[in-house]
Formats: sequence, structure tokens, C-alpha cells
Amino acid sequence: MNRSMPHGRQGHPLLVVALLLLLPVTAQGGMGFMPPPPAPAPLVVTPGPMKTPMRIAATGPGRFVATDYQDGTVYEIKAATPDQPVALFKVQGQPLAVEPNGTQFLVGNDSTGAIEIYRRDGKKLKTFTAGGEIKPSDIACDSRMRLVFAVDGLNREVKVFSVGGTLVRSFGAAAPLSNPMGIAIDPRTQQVFVSDYGDPRVGIAASINVFTYKGALLRRITGSFSRPQGLALDSRNLYVVDAMLGQILVFNRTTFASAGALGGFGTAAGKLLLPMDLSRDPATGKLFVTNSRMGRVAAFAPPSP
Repeated sequence: MNRSMPHGRQGHPLLVVALLLLLPVTAQGGMGFMPPPPAPAPLVVTPGPMKTPMRIAATGPGRFVATDYQDGTVYEIKAATPDQPVALFKVQGQPLAVEPNGTQFLVGNDSTGAIEIYRRDGKKLKTFTAGGEIKPSDIACDSRMRLVFAVDGLNREVKVFSVGGTLVRSFGAAAPLSNPMGIAIDPRTQQVFVSDYGDPRVGIAASINVFTYKGALLRRITGSFSRPQGLALDSRNLYVVDAMLGQILVFNRTTFASAGALGGFGTAAGKLLLPMDLSRDPATGKLFVTNSRMGRVAAFAPPSP
């Protein structure tokens, strides 16, 4: 779902940071000085089947759709074969977010600054407008209430649309949101969860913010976040992908206390390198994560109760 998806058009800052992290470092000790410790071995990145997978959303048991920002493609992912994505359609631009709505797909297009509706065959049906350009970094849809919730990274707020594209309301601008990234909703409780990078320059910590559908702030969760991105929910837990830590952070839904973490920074099996989003398989409870720097989708078993 990004500033990590940038506010400008200069590329993807998190990708730049990741590349810098991967650069090997060399140094030589001078006479009379202790040499610096040896640099860690460069991470070995084996290219996956996608270029830069970003957002992912479940379309049904064992099935997902995911955007590839660099490739400009929306892919279908099957839980049984996540390393064999099937291209559904191309987007004219760079897709950030994707969310199914019945037989259609809502796509947040970074190039056009709009939310676009596509059929499965790639025909664009409609464009949501909100009186100006937005940066739709993540989208969630409540099909029963016929509402679409979109993170607007450009204006730093959440925009709520009808499924027909009419802007219903906006909330979170300026305060409490600083740099919102990912979104998840709970239609049962009518709550909206938004990840936020914060703003370290002015002492605002990264956080997860919980709102009502109408935009009232219910709770602000802070902790050991670095770059919180995509979010997912089940009846017990809130799951947060942290792009820089390479982890899925787990929080209890009742107390919001930390309930552990999955993954870890790296390229080995079970590790993540610049994960951007995750989605839960309704059939198995497994978590499927867009492992962006590795160009693939990774699967994790949910934590034990």
C-alpha cells in the first residue's frame, strides 16, 4: 500500500533505502587506529516472479490479487502456488492499492492520482475523483455498507467514498495523521485501522490509529514501529507489516498489547525484505505478505492462540 510510496514523483524512497542497505561497505584501518569491524556480507537477493509487489487483498478462500508497482500489473495469487502469479490486467501507470468489490477491482493509481475501477479483463470502468489529485496508497471496501475507504498519502487523510465514487467524508488530516500508509476495516465493529509513519523531525512517533467509520479517533497505538505499512485483522489479532524491520507485528485485538512477531529482516526462508502489505486467507488463516524487495509473495502460518 506509498511514501514508502512517495509524496512526489521521484521514485520509491523505501526502495532507495533498501538498496542502500544492500550496498556492501568496505573500509581500511589507518596506521595507529583500530580498524572498523568488518562489514556484513551483502544480502543475496534472488529475483522473484514479480518486480515490486506492493498491496495484496483476498478475493476468496485461497485467492488473492496483488499490485506490482514497477511492472504496472495486477496479479492473481493462489495460496497453493504463491510463486506462480498470473497477470490479470495492466494498469496505465503505477498501481499502489488494490481491493476487490464483487467482480470488479478498485485500483489506487499513483501515476494518475486517482482510484480506478477495473473489470477482470482489464477494462477500466470508472475513476473516482475527490476534487483534486490524491495518492491512494491503500484501499478497503465494506460491500455491505457500500463504502470505500482510501488512504490519501498526498493530503495525509482517509477519504471515504460511496461505491459509486461520490466522496462522503474525509478525516484524520493534520492530526492525528502525519504520514498515513495502510488501512484495514472491521465491518462488524465499524472501525478503521490506519498505519502512520509519523514525523520524527517533529517528534511524532509511528503509530496505528483506530477510528470509527465517521472518523472519530478511538485509540492510538505506539510501540516499536519503524515503518508500519499494511494491516490485517482476525477475531483475535491485529497484524502490522513493518517494512524496515522485515516483520509482521502481532497485537491482541482486545488489549492491543504486543503478541509477538513473525518473520525478520533478511533473504532466507521465513525472512522478509521490504514487506509492504499482507492479507489473511479466510480458508486457513495463513498470512500472505508482499515481500517487495524479493519480488514475491510469502506465506506465514498464524500465531498459535
